[in-house]
Amino acid sequence: MLTPSDWTGENPLFDYKRPYYEDFLCLWDIFRTVSPLYTLISTKIQVDMLNTLLDIYKYDGWLPDAHSALQRENIQVGTSADIMFADAYVKGLKGVDYKLAYEAMKRNAEDTSSQNTKVYSAGRIGLSSYKKLHYVAADAPFRGRRMTVSRTLEYVYNDFCVYQLAKGLNKTEDAARYKDRTTWYKNHWDNSLKLMRGRNMDGCWITPFNTSKYETGINFYEGHAYTWTYTAPHYVKGLIDLFGGEKAFVDSLTYAVSNHYEAYNEPGMLQVYLFVWAGRRT
Repeated sequence: MLTPSDWTGENPLFDYKRPYYEDFLCLWDIFRTVSPLYTLISTKIQVDMLNTLLDIYKYDGWLPDAHSALQRENIQVGTSADIMFADAYVKGLKGVDYKLAYEAMKRNAEDTSSQNTKVYSAGRIGLSSYKKLHYVAADAPFRGRRMTVSRTLEYVYNDFCVYQLAKGLNKTEDAARYKDRTTWYKNHWDNSLKLMRGRNMDGCWITPFNTSKYETGINFYEGHAYTWTYTAPHYVKGLIDLFGGEKAFVDSLTYAVSNHYEAYNEPGMLQVYLFVWAGRRT
């Protein structure tokens, strides 16, 4: 909880006096940890942070993922600001311009920044194949690292968050489109392995495929199949159904956390809590 830090009055780029926070390092980390805690125990700070993200969006046209020392840092996998705004919205936090937040979130869902000097990394990488094929294909033409399974799984969750605001703001057509995207996590499911796996534009699975290989590579980002397979936080029941029911899900998750669990790293932080969704309490 040391960062983001209060830089109020210390930003020479923004001509205003309202609270300003800096050193978001990064949203990919804090949406799983302190951000949802702030919405419960320190709502004013959370609102001020969210308004800072919107001010950055107004300044350069994109929500950040990481932002430090008055400049944008590289984005990690999905567009995590979407999650923070959706979390605040469904919890009823006041003082945030949710219409502007939705505008920014929708841009994340529909566009990717060009590689220029002002905004060199923003939006979702590999978005065109995601929208066309309903998954990020490993051999699709896009700049940046592949890590296609991780991208798809996070984009789907991001779209669920966009859907929350679209529904709440009575944007009926948008809500229907983004709700449809919330099931696309299934497109990386290899039923023969009962794991998520990367695939090419023609639908073929990426081979060779080492299920326990830790990588930031063609399939995953900072993890492996036994980390990322369980990533559908918006629809855990649907994930359980892919495994064939609660027992099969618990058996797989038990194996994963017993042999491959990485508590220190972001993709695994929510993993052990999934047992509760399958009815296991001890």
